[in-house]
Amino acid sequence: MQSEDKFVDSKDKRVISWGHGTNLAPLGFGASAQAVTVPGSVPALPDLIVTAHSRSGGWESRLYPRKPLETPSPSSPNPTLTFGASIRVDALDGLRFLAPLNWNGRVFLVALGDEGLVLLESAGGSGSLQLGNRQAIGWNPDGQTPAMEVAGVWAIDWEGEGRQGLVVACHSVEGYWPDDGALPRAQQVGFNQDAGNPAYDQVGRWRGQKPQPVFLWFAQVDSHESLEFKPPVKLGLDLVGSLGERPALLVANWSSPGSAELVLSNATGMVRVFRNFGGQRPPVMMDPRPLRLGERPLELPDARTSLLAADIDGDGRDELLLGLASGRVLAVHAGPGRDQVKPPSFLVAQSDEIWLGADAVVAALDLDGDGDADLVVGDRAGQLWQIQDEGRSGSPVYASFQEIQPGGDPFCLEPDIDGVLDGPRSPRLGFACPAVGDWSGHHRPDLIVSGASGELLHFRNNGSPKQARFDKPRPIRDLGGPLFTPPRTRPGLANWFGSGELDLITLDMQGFLVVYPRTGPQDVGQPVRLTDRLGRWVRLDGGFGLAGGCSLWAGPFLGSDRNDILVGLSRTNRFVIPMLCGEALALDDCPTVLLLENLGENVLVPRLLRERDGQPLVAGTAGCSPNGVLRADGQYDLLIGTADGMLFNIPREQLTW
Repeated sequence: MQSEDKFVDSKDKRVISWGHGTNLAPLGFGASAQAVTVPGSVPALPDLIVTAHSRSGGWESRLYPRKPLETPSPSSPNPTLTFGASIRVDALDGLRFLAPLNWNGRVFLVALGDEGLVLLESAGGSGSLQLGNRQAIGWNPDGQTPAMEVAGVWAIDWEGEGRQGLVVACHSVEGYWPDDGALPRAQQVGFNQDAGNPAYDQVGRWRGQKPQPVFLWFAQVDSHESLEFKPPVKLGLDLVGSLGERPALLVANWSSPGSAELVLSNATGMVRVFRNFGGQRPPVMMDPRPLRLGERPLELPDARTSLLAADIDGDGRDELLLGLASGRVLAVHAGPGRDQVKPPSFLVAQSDEIWLGADAVVAALDLDGDGDADLVVGDRAGQLWQIQDEGRSGSPVYASFQEIQPGGDPFCLEPDIDGVLDGPRSPRLGFACPAVGDWSGHHRPDLIVSGASGELLHFRNNGSPKQARFDKPRPIRDLGGPLFTPPRTRPGLANWFGSGELDLITLDMQGFLVVYPRTGPQDVGQPVRLTDRLGRWVRLDGGFGLAGGCSLWAGPFLGSDRNDILVGLSRTNRFVIPMLCGEALALDDCPTVLLLENLGENVLVPRLLRERDGQPLVAGTAGCSPNGVLRADGQYDLLIGTADGMLFNIPREQLTW
């Protein structure tokens, strides 16, 4: 095991930290978090292991040792839920769906790897976790008939014999992709020219086979010599057929210690507890009741990627731990009533480095009139966050995350079915992409937000010049109907046509760069295509599943009175750069931030942004969101948020173009 590595070289002074020493922030480091607990050094309080899809493209795990505080803080009112800085666990690389299992007084971790289910013996804790070699259990979802996809793994004493077996939740995905055999799968993903998903029919039904939930039970072999499992059998639960996508089955001490009740959930987010009268095993499913938050049923976020029952506060009753697509981890505690819960809360860890969440898109602008660059962040789940800069211009000191609640209500961008490119087995992720600017012309910054479905929304700022307060969203309209762009495309905002109002700079559905003139509070006119010096349209996007994921910013970056454009791309979508620049460049020679110099009359010249040493400027893996930040001398530095969740600033003196 090694200490936590950095997304950007920790010696790079351009990496932006909180600015005021150690800070408590929502823990996490990658996409699609999965959380489990392991014994730690603090009695009755376990450590946490988080597995996530990392920037390298594989699965990575990190241990968060328990770090109780002496006194509560505003960031963590419950000190028992605070963790220390993470430590990477190399032995778990490539593994996911971790499940802790006890056998003969020893702790094992079950996990899913390329070779199927594996076992690793665990020893130590709280920063000294030691793991043995992987041992194959002998079951792999690949090659199963019908085809299966694992959705969760839990170690459960299902039969009440004092031995934990494995419950594996699967999707039967035979015939899932509607045109398999006729089209390569990669060509079935993406929008059509009308911003629709071709895998759905005209009335919004998935054209392939819906995934069917299957629960497999791996009973433990009765042996004191070695830990082995019997071949899997299907659990005959009457409710399995109605569970739908992303099923989850837990045995939890929910009502009281030792209660061993069934907890079921699925993609709808509702959680049902089946009382287990008499403590019978297998648990008897009786009296199903939904958990409630106040007067309404508890609904877990669409962005849930894992669910676990574990006692993380030492009171003998289990909490629900949710790993989220954004990489964060939520805890749900039982409330005072029989079926009541407390509001879900993020688990936090000590860190001096800002991590913004998976697929973060960052917009920087002064929101409170104090002359510095505050941040608005959209994440993978579709939520919006505000981070105030409490320092001086050029020396940021960032406050904690504040959730943006337009009109005073919680908000999460809805992708609709067309925006869920991988179909019903996938979480409904909004991929919020915010841009900030005075769209309303009232001398306060509004939000224009795009996302997974490509629709653009306007959030008017009804607050004061010193405190932003955003109204409920209204769609931007084109010819009276909603305007759609390629998925996950952040627009640029600038006074392009000299009218004194901001215009909308984005991509059309063919991937060409266009400007929509503002014609009303939520209306734009016919798009104007931008060209290079020879009159060729500027294309910044690909087709199929490569479409979108492009972030634009517009402003006088080069110091003239014209608005230049910064373009943020993912590493995989840099193939557009050689075509734009007319050079036979290898992808590794292409930057992820492109500068389009404005020559006037809608003519742009592409320029490669490079470091001072000549290396291409490459930020992030799955994308980046560049912003020009105005300095006191009237020039612009470059602030970049990456889809890896990092934030860093590059002075213009360190760039060439």
